[in-house]
Amino acid sequence: MPSTSKFNDQDNTSLPEGKTAQPTLQDLTPEHKRKYDQVMEELAAQVIQQFTYINRIEPFMPLVKIKSAGEFFWGQEQQKAFDNSKQYLSSPPVLVPPRSDQPFTVYLSADAVSVGSVLIQEFQGKERIVFYLSRRLLDAETRYNKMERLCLCLYFTCTKLWHYLLNAETHVVCKADVIKHMLAAPILKGRLGKWMYALSEFDVRFQPAKAVKGQALADLITERVVSSTSFVGVRPWVLFFDGSTCDPACGVGLYIVSSRGVTFQFAFRLASKLTNNQTEYEAVHKGLELLLDAGAEVVEIFGDSKVVIRQLTEDYDCVSDNLYPYFIKCHDLMVKFRQVMLTWIPREQNGDANRLAQVASGYIPQTDDVSVDILQQSAVD
Repeated sequence: MPSTSKFNDQDNTSLPEGKTAQPTLQDLTPEHKRKYDQVMEELAAQVIQQFTYINRIEPFMPLVKIKSAGEFFWGQEQQKAFDNSKQYLSSPPVLVPPRSDQPFTVYLSADAVSVGSVLIQEFQGKERIVFYLSRRLLDAETRYNKMERLCLCLYFTCTKLWHYLLNAETHVVCKADVIKHMLAAPILKGRLGKWMYALSEFDVRFQPAKAVKGQALADLITERVVSSTSFVGVRPWVLFFDGSTCDPACGVGLYIVSSRGVTFQFAFRLASKLTNNQTEYEAVHKGLELLLDAGAEVVEIFGDSKVVIRQLTEDYDCVSDNLYPYFIKCHDLMVKFRQVMLTWIPREQNGDANRLAQVASGYIPQTDDVSVDILQQSAVD
């Protein structure tokens, strides 16, 4: 039975009488503005995200902005880019089975909230993908430095794909020598010691990164784990907040991670007694004030108070007379940022902020690493 896909040749003889075949991808060539819009809509529906990443549609960008057919121009640069796009769509990447007689290459990538890797082998002089992995970092792992996140990515990859890599030579490609970093540790203890012990049974060798498709793909996989902030080059600041209400007092805890990975912790004791939800709002308000003072533009906020998070995202209506003033005050601060993203997390993933809040309220004894300040003025005063 003939294929009816737009990406395959069609046989007109198989169509009902009076029906004509749709043009194949190879037949499409824009001749005027209207046809160009139709063709680009078809392409965009398929691979616009991939095209944007690899700059395949850059020559088409000026054409999107024209307003009349008389301004339309289709030159050699646009035709070449269009032909390359058709060729790209006609030959999608396919995973291949591994070969035991060939070494593997692993490309690693890590960002602030996720890690990803691509397992590759060479077939007939071309790099072909065998497997790819990605995962979101846990709360504690987001506070690892860049090198530690790459080491974690290598450990994660080797332990997940041990059935491929255990008896094979593996070249590790990334932007830093993770193997040298782990071997240079004076004492193998903690997480580095755990990772090195697990990796000792693998034959892994570092290879410096260069401009290769595998590294670009590993970076892309890492970026796709979480939603983009939509602002190129701007990394978000991260705020974890929590409130604690008990007999001695009310307290708020804030754990902030800067766009460069530097962490800050704050504990404030409130001067007046408040409800649990009011205390949570006080924590958000104070955290937003601190982020504005620090010059943050894009912010991710995590908290275990579902009421406060859902009200600020407007999933819930704020109908409480006690909470509505806090809701307004927090929204007034949120609009001063370029973007604010709010996410509810379980309490066990908010341990740092929770501990700071409990110390501030007096629920647990104060430790030497926590300094508690008194918050004399409420957010709604």
